[in-house]
Amino acid sequence: MKLTIVLWVAAFLQVNAATFAQKISLNVKDVSLEEALVLIGRQTNHNFIYNTKMLKAGNAVSITATNKSLSEVLDECFKNQPLTYVINGNTVVIRKKEIPVKLSTIDVASISVTGVVSDPKGEPLVGVTVKVKGTSIGVVTNNDGRYSINTPEGNSVLVFSYLGFATQEIALDNRTQLNVTLKESTSTLNEVVVIGYGTRSQKDVVTAVSTVKGQSIQNLPVTSPVALLQGRSSGVQIVQNSGAPGGTNFSIRVRGTTSINAGNNPLYVVDGIPFEGNTSDINPNDIQSIDILKDAAAASIYGSRAANGVVLITTKRGKTGKAAITFNAYQSFQSVNKERLPEMLNASEFIELIQEQRANSTLGSVYASIIMPDNGLISNTNGRVANTNWLDNIMQTGHLNNYDISLRGGTEKLSFYFSGSYLTQKGILINSDFKRYTTKLNLDYHASSKFKIGTSLNLNQGITNSSTNDGFFGIVQQALVKPPVMPIFATDGSYYVQDPSGTANVVAVAALETRNTRRNRFLGNVFGEYSIIPDLVFKTSWSADIGFRRFDFFTPTTARNNTPASAQGEYSDDVNWVHEQTLAYNKELGKHRLSGLLGYSQALNRFNSLAAGGNGFASNIVETLNSAPVPVALSPTDFNFNSNYGLSSLFGRIGYVLNDKYYFEASTRRDGSSKFGKNHTYAWFPGVSVGWQVGREAFFERYSNTISDLKLKASWGRTGNQGGIGNYISQGLYGTGQNYLGVSGIGISTIPNPDLKWETTDAYNAGVDVGFLKGRITFGFNTYIKKTSDLLLGKQLPTTTGFTNALVNVGSTQNKGVEFDLNTINFAKKDFNWSTNFNISFNKNKILKLDEGGNDIINTRGEAGFGRAQTFNLLREGESIGVFYGFQSNGVYQYSADNVNKVRADGPTGYQYKGGDMIFTDLDGNNIIDNADRMVIGNALPQFTGGLTNTLRYKNFDLDMLAQFSYGNDVYNGVRTINESMSQFSNATKSVLNRWRNEGDVSSIPRADHLDPGVNKRASTRFLEDGSYLRLKTLTLGYRIPAKLLTKVKIDNVRLYATGQNLLTLTKYTGIDPEANTGDPNRATDLGFDYAVYPQYRTFLFGINVGF
Repeated sequence: MKLTIVLWVAAFLQVNAATFAQKISLNVKDVSLEEALVLIGRQTNHNFIYNTKMLKAGNAVSITATNKSLSEVLDECFKNQPLTYVINGNTVVIRKKEIPVKLSTIDVASISVTGVVSDPKGEPLVGVTVKVKGTSIGVVTNNDGRYSINTPEGNSVLVFSYLGFATQEIALDNRTQLNVTLKESTSTLNEVVVIGYGTRSQKDVVTAVSTVKGQSIQNLPVTSPVALLQGRSSGVQIVQNSGAPGGTNFSIRVRGTTSINAGNNPLYVVDGIPFEGNTSDINPNDIQSIDILKDAAAASIYGSRAANGVVLITTKRGKTGKAAITFNAYQSFQSVNKERLPEMLNASEFIELIQEQRANSTLGSVYASIIMPDNGLISNTNGRVANTNWLDNIMQTGHLNNYDISLRGGTEKLSFYFSGSYLTQKGILINSDFKRYTTKLNLDYHASSKFKIGTSLNLNQGITNSSTNDGFFGIVQQALVKPPVMPIFATDGSYYVQDPSGTANVVAVAALETRNTRRNRFLGNVFGEYSIIPDLVFKTSWSADIGFRRFDFFTPTTARNNTPASAQGEYSDDVNWVHEQTLAYNKELGKHRLSGLLGYSQALNRFNSLAAGGNGFASNIVETLNSAPVPVALSPTDFNFNSNYGLSSLFGRIGYVLNDKYYFEASTRRDGSSKFGKNHTYAWFPGVSVGWQVGREAFFERYSNTISDLKLKASWGRTGNQGGIGNYISQGLYGTGQNYLGVSGIGISTIPNPDLKWETTDAYNAGVDVGFLKGRITFGFNTYIKKTSDLLLGKQLPTTTGFTNALVNVGSTQNKGVEFDLNTINFAKKDFNWSTNFNISFNKNKILKLDEGGNDIINTRGEAGFGRAQTFNLLREGESIGVFYGFQSNGVYQYSADNVNKVRADGPTGYQYKGGDMIFTDLDGNNIIDNADRMVIGNALPQFTGGLTNTLRYKNFDLDMLAQFSYGNDVYNGVRTINESMSQFSNATKSVLNRWRNEGDVSSIPRADHLDPGVNKRASTRFLEDGSYLRLKTLTLGYRIPAKLLTKVKIDNVRLYATGQNLLTLTKYTGIDPEANTGDPNRATDLGFDYAVYPQYRTFLFGINVGF
């Protein structure tokens, strides 16, 4: 229960330090006890400490006082109340009255015990509760910290408790005098951490778990909970690949990249329900906490799905007490940082470039037939030569607005949490937006002292509309290559679509094309708990995750060069059922604490999809597929797809704690999956961890004033990965299109593999947690090594088998790293608090083995029309996953004579490099630049990542700041590959104005040549850039309206705040955003490629929180 501390300072009275010298005049009738205290406080300089809920149990107050002392007025105030007060200096403590115990109820001779209770500095503590354990006998200390209590026997145990101090239990051992010094409590050690199928106190956690509390991530302008974790947790690298509305495109790596083909995203579990798909379906303001299980010992309880870590999202539940209503609303404005946008050539610069590159390639002037000098028309069409900035014309100012309301409360039997929210986002690119509606209901009902039932229900709808894709064919990249001489509108005011250059009018495409996705999702859990005996609880639960998705795509005739209108529609439903039963045991026997868990889980997934397409629509108005005269042929799997898989599991955990100092825990899970071969359907995933609370040893007490806590921990565990693997691939597949003697039929398309199984990760972790100065400084260090074996890779098969390759388990990877967490309370004063959280993580990734021959695997990222300008990603033993593979560039030949070795380019013409061509390193010395000269040129994985959070509170003001950083990662700037190629009929960036033009020119930009015979645009270090960055992610300033101003309007609290997001980015990267990434965020080899994505944006937000 939250403590409320209210400080009143006399503003108009001369304050006297002596309590009884203060005079108070007051005349009120039938006001609440809290309101009476507010009025009294305005005339004193005292601090009042009380529990808000406790005051609500008080009776109405009527006081008539003139020039009375504080104690006289308080005596009148607390007359006939269930509460009382204690004055200690300038502090007034409000507490419950103790019910006196009649001595006649004690049937043995009582023993009187006296003493003094003080703090670590020796100062007496007023209002400390002293109770005899196991009885209702209790007293409180007086103004001198003294107490006197009658105990029934000489070996009774006294319990001393006081707010802000650790509770102590002391056996009397027949003593009649007992003085006690209470230690200040370290609240972080008592915080609850969610683990797999249970919870732990922070002090009892001996595995690697990071926790982000919901209070620190409320009301931020994001649509996905994943965005809330950026920079807040060590060992967790999160890259926001795109700024598209809906905020779902994130790459998430927990302690490195483990897999090549099976996926690298963690498992999400929401209120105990395994969660897949779109994380933006969860309202961030419903979240109570997010806990990340980073090491295998913590995650092994989730078995074959936990190799990449587990993210446990716990939503808010009801609380006993009066129902509280909370309303949150914010409105924001979003815009791209135009300083980071590429500066493109204008029309005259573009024409000069095109003429030059055509002349250098002896192709002649192309624009002589396109631009008519006599009338300014383009090829005598209805378009006039323009000077168009296409990128500017597809951008707009966006907004993100959110409104949510929640109701939270309950009784001893029934508690509830209910919320609803509406979020709308208009993107920074035209015709792109996102809407989300959510509702949430959590119930807990205690039918009896032994039986409890509950539910967690979440229903949402998300609607995304976008005319853009990322990458070469995306609207951003198309705007960058579109010739500026082409107009947006024709002379008749319609969109100009008769472009002789063959490129589409990107403004028309963005404005008229629609890609509408509508998702409806239900996430629910119903459970029952029965306490068989006080320490043994049985729980059964049924969970469902049901999603329906509809996608509609329509391109009108006027969008793309008057091509016939076309449409495509897709519908899918995805149903996941999970049934679990657990038996949990927790027992404390003196110095021993035992815990145990035994469980069974059964999961079933069913996925269905249906798609159709058509073109040749008679009108742009009617978009329904049944009006399309020409159907579009789709592959059988695209047209209709049905898939199912199941997972059956047994799991358990045992724990033992001795004397709150020595910890041992072991867990295991046995998974059986329908995805894998019959020879490896089942597997065990064990984990074990140990810990030692050195700080609680007797020999360590001498250091306790400086080092308040010291814990050592170590763990080992095994987890698996079955992500990204087809449901039936181990069984062999039949398909159409098989031919025999010219006759088409059905045959085996995929060879069966009964030995196919999941990837296995074994991980070791060792760490230390240290607290200094009574918890004001806490430091955490973890080091780990994790090895993943049985990688799922394609293996080449002999041609005699009739198949080209098969998926097999072969190969291994390794991740090594260290993590540091530092939390400090810099200031903790009455009116000013300042705390800091800093984390940094180092990770080193390496491929240990690929196939039996150790052959390299080269992944190509070819973009249409750019041939040998493709970028490459290399998988090689000894290198990290996904290093860049290409040529080393060494500037530009200043003179043709500089090519003294007569180096030639690969290709049939054997072109000899000359002045203005790129200089590439000839590794093998054969004077030919070919694929043999490629080398490892960079790495998309950072050397370290981290974040810094500062939280400041001054009176009613609060300031929160989050900065995140990444260092040592390279980004391949594919935008430059295209826009500095000067070999295509496309626009370029102004950097090409500094290109080489004549013999003797000194430049880093090669000459313009439409044919590019030397392939100057080939994948090389020319386009590889340092992607390191430091970003001010969020900055929030808030103000809480004083409670005394809200009393009459029946509002508990009001907070106004303003937030800025992505305000500042420091980086050497010349692209739009160093986080930009084109490709599948779950794939290991898709990081670090920037071929123009939906830009991230700056956000300025204004919001309000109101509590009733």
